[in-house]
Amino acid sequence: MKTYPFVLLVLFLCMLAACSNAAPSVQPRVSASPTPMPVAISSALLGTYTTTIVERDVASHPELDTAWQGTNAGGMALPGTWILTFRSDGVWIAEDSVGYGRQYIGTGIYTVTQNQVTLKTDSKCLEYYVPYYGPEAQSATYIWRLSGQKLILQTVRDLCTPRKIVLVSHPWTRQS
Repeated sequence: MKTYPFVLLVLFLCMLAACSNAAPSVQPRVSASPTPMPVAISSALLGTYTTTIVERDVASHPELDTAWQGTNAGGMALPGTWILTFRSDGVWIAEDSVGYGRQYIGTGIYTVTQNQVTLKTDSKCLEYYVPYYGPEAQSATYIWRLSGQKLILQTVRDLCTPRKIVLVSHPWTRQS
């Protein structure tokens, strides 16, 4: 009886038909949360500034003291020269001047209304300082004033102590 190969052929054809009629795969639906987009800014605030943070600026904040590690603020070394940039595309960044291995204290988008600047979507304080400052530390508001080439920032609301130390401890000098 040579029907055995015929039975295998029929089984193979049935399996092939079943596979071709399989339910279409369902693609997961991804809903993107709205991310604030930078907006073109026209303000006297635009530019790049520098300032220097010294040990005594951090000394009054024992929660940031990890001097035994040679750093502070969650592993960051706050003392040193910092660069603050407000770009015309609505992006701000505050970073140290080290270059290779550079660290930043904040970055995101910002808005300017008269003499106030609001820093938004700052992942640094959210990422590293949530246990201390909470998710509200992701944004901050400052009053700003230019006096010649000096930018002076004054805190209105900022729950992120390391960012506040860097931004308000000393005036910033305009570089460009």
